[in-house]
Amino acid sequence: MAQLSKEILEFVFRYIDTRPELLNANWVVSRGEKGIKDLAYEIGLMKSKYPQFDFYIDKQDNALYVDGFLITHIGNVYHVQIYFPSSYPYYPPLPIVLDKEIVQKCKSESIPHNRGIQRNGVALCVIKPDDTVGQPWTPDLSSTTIVNTVAKWLQAYELWQKTGKWCLREV
Repeated sequence: MAQLSKEILEFVFRYIDTRPELLNANWVVSRGEKGIKDLAYEIGLMKSKYPQFDFYIDKQDNALYVDGFLITHIGNVYHVQIYFPSSYPYYPPLPIVLDKEIVQKCKSESIPHNRGIQRNGVALCVIKPDDTVGQPWTPDLSSTTIVNTVAKWLQAYELWQKTGKWCLREV
């Protein structure tokens, strides 16, 4: 894990002070002090790279997730959530696109590289934990890796809409 700057760490601790419920996330609680440190790292990294994303707790299962919007090169805006599994960081976060058009297309036709409807959106297949073709998921990666791959998936989706060809292999 890379080191976060002093300014980012100060921001993270203020952020957690205003959002103490984040400490109840299932993967944070199960890992104790290490979980708290990893949470601080995730918040710092996400807020420094993608400040439009905020952290929340799903009250049904205490899953930590980030919620925000991504804008593609042609200017389309997509609502995205990234859920951290209870086995994080040993298993990758689950990216969900909540865009109504993508949800409808997933229900009515076959969109490449998705895992169907989950948590009211389309669960994307952007990285497999045991991937042998592209870069496999490892515990030293972060949720920002997933945001990067979601952005690539959205670009591929828009191209697929125009050409009918999927230009991106599983990352």
